[in-house]
Amino acid sequence: MIDLYRNKPEAYFIDRLGITNLWDGEIAILEAIPEAIAQKIKKVVVHSGHALGKDFVGGGLVPYFLEVYGPCIVITTAPTDRQVQKIMWGEITNRYNNAPAPLPGALLSQEIKVTADCYAIGFTTKETGQAIGKFQGFHSRCVFVIASEAQAIDDKVYEQIESILTGEIGLLIEIGNPLRTSGQFARDIGDKKNNIVIELSCLDNPNYIQKKTVVPGLASYEWVEDKRKKWGVDDPRWIARVLGKIPDVSIDNIFSPALIEKIKKAETRDTVVRRGTAIDVARFGDDETVHYAGTNGMVEVQDIYAGLSTTATASRGVIVNSKVKGNFIIVDGDGVGGGTVDTLEDMDLPGIEIIEIHSSSSDDSIKAEGYENLRAKMWFVAKKRAEEGRASIPDDQMLIDELLEVKFFINKKGKIQIELKEDIKERLGRSPNRADAWVYLQYGFENADVIKKTDKYRETENAGEGGRVGSSAYGGAGAMAA
Repeated sequence: MIDLYRNKPEAYFIDRLGITNLWDGEIAILEAIPEAIAQKIKKVVVHSGHALGKDFVGGGLVPYFLEVYGPCIVITTAPTDRQVQKIMWGEITNRYNNAPAPLPGALLSQEIKVTADCYAIGFTTKETGQAIGKFQGFHSRCVFVIASEAQAIDDKVYEQIESILTGEIGLLIEIGNPLRTSGQFARDIGDKKNNIVIELSCLDNPNYIQKKTVVPGLASYEWVEDKRKKWGVDDPRWIARVLGKIPDVSIDNIFSPALIEKIKKAETRDTVVRRGTAIDVARFGDDETVHYAGTNGMVEVQDIYAGLSTTATASRGVIVNSKVKGNFIIVDGDGVGGGTVDTLEDMDLPGIEIIEIHSSSSDDSIKAEGYENLRAKMWFVAKKRAEEGRASIPDDQMLIDELLEVKFFINKKGKIQIELKEDIKERLGRSPNRADAWVYLQYGFENADVIKKTDKYRETENAGEGGRVGSSAYGGAGAMAA
């Protein structure tokens, strides 16, 4: 049976995992495994459209390698905690829980222990500095690495991975959407001489072809046609996320893991003082309304909830703002946020500037700066502040995941555009309300009126040129506690 499974992994998926409805694209990935091992090829590279079973197959390959090639080491990795914990190990857990008979080893949290020299583990590679050493110390006759979201993994991490594939069998399986035109993943896609390269298109999957759900979880006909309508077939998002091909221009993340680590709980520096509150008003059902308030780039007070009216949201915004002695409240007036703006303005709050923004708006000045609309400009203003040490984030994994998830692209007019919220929500499982509120807050810090020494309610000592603005010194967490 071991010989059978080594030559035909699909048989293992049927017999040991109870999976009988694999589609041709998933079978192609499985068939590449024995071919790569037999020919001493180190990489199987899968560039794919959205929701075509890449991680589903990856989850089944973990017990496959442990049982069919053990003793061996299997490493699963991706750039973010969400991708490793919820997606990759969510699939692995499903394989163990739903197998017809017990699978090898003890399933733990992001770890499977079979024996001392046969195990699987999962961890992230968030940024180069943090990743150094993670891929050292793994020595075995057989080492398998499954890298998801491969397009977002740093080239230096790939160098470390390759350094452990030196045993009798060493294989790296890269799976991802080809959102970037540069980087190791893009180069590996183009290197068909040294790698086994598999391309998966949403147009080839049975759900699309038959216009109904044939294989649950694969991209649906409706999803593909919705993207055709929204994006058009020349859009880089269509090319990368539907066809699974490398577009002419990259679709990139705005915030890198390295930048997130830099600004996590960091103290900021600025030459003037601004304090205020940003509100992202929930639009539907369980979506969160998020209030972030703070001083000069820092978030010092949070209020997050679901289900209140726009009037109640305005009142809570005023309370949150008072805790940091803010001189501005910024709200996106599009959609239900307009009601909150109207309520705040009706309150006639002395000394507090109500800043109404419209993310979808645009004008000649925004276009001249290279942005499609205000939303794109605000995200890049926030990024610039972070790079300059003028913005920080609380240690909130949901906020971090949202900031890391949002991507931009260059549209047909040559302008920077942020992807649709619906696309982000589809991948993330929720609307990026925390990230939006944080971006609004940074835009407020950049554009609101400066607090002066003559402001009675907010009288404070200015930070001065290059001075550090700390939370307790400017009515933040310390002052709030007092």
